[in-house]
Amino acid sequence: VFFNCTKLSINELQNAINKANADVKINFTADIEGEIMIQQKANVNLTIDGQGKKFDGTFTIDGMNRYTELEFVKFQKINFYAKNATNYYNEATSSMNFIYAPKQTATGAGRSAHNVFVEDCTFDKAEDDVTVSGLLTEQSYGITIKNSTFSNLFSIGQFKANNKFTKFEGV
Repeated sequence: VFFNCTKLSINELQNAINKANADVKINFTADIEGEIMIQQKANVNLTIDGQGKKFDGTFTIDGMNRYTELEFVKFQKINFYAKNATNYYNEATSSMNFIYAPKQTATGAGRSAHNVFVEDCTFDKAEDDVTVSGLLTEQSYGITIKNSTFSNLFSIGQFKANNKFTKFEGV
């Protein structure tokens, strides 16, 4: 199943992700800005292909406490560019993060993002007064970053409580 986000509103992208009930690839056709929540679903592989377009904001991944499952989230060919980082500043992490996998909450709400792939992406920022990281994973399983570039950021990523592996190739 393919979705081309033609209007490129943040709502259109969020709706396409929410409606996914089979393997899906979502293609950008223009730059986009905003915050997106991805809840990983059983047996649903999600590929978000930026096709070289810019994304300014945060993708938050909730693995729904199913870290041993095989489904994946793949980000490819996205130019992550923090032009408006102050709009997406996270008080809890004291930074803006392009990809964020939060830890499980005290009430047991599920997290554990799993099988996350970042391929052929770029990460950059315009503002100097906000701490920006490429990825922040507070609880995740299986993160792979491949053939991607990072510049002008506080860090490539901060990887906490990663119980499977974090793998870098061609970074």
